[in-house]
Amino acid sequence: MTPYPLRGFYTVGSEAGDLAGWTPELLAEALRGPLEEVGIEVTCAPRVSGVGTGLHLLVDDRSGEAEHLIRQIMELVIQGGP
Repeated sequence: MTPYPLRGFYTVGSEAGDLAGWTPELLAEALRGPLEEVGIEVTCAPRVSGVGTGLHLLVDDRSGEAEHLIRQIMELVIQGGP
């Protein structure tokens, strides 16, 4: 069972600009509300890519359940469009 609230952060980097209609800033703003509800702080680093961006959990997630939940939330936000 996923521990709630989770603890961690998600950094939106320049890669978000590759998603149709999204900028890093828009995506970070759209993710902020839903992810913060489950304990994930969202930050934006629009000039950073690769290392340092993405999800960083501060809880034990050996089952992968927490990461799966977060990915589902993100997919719903992205599919909804900016």
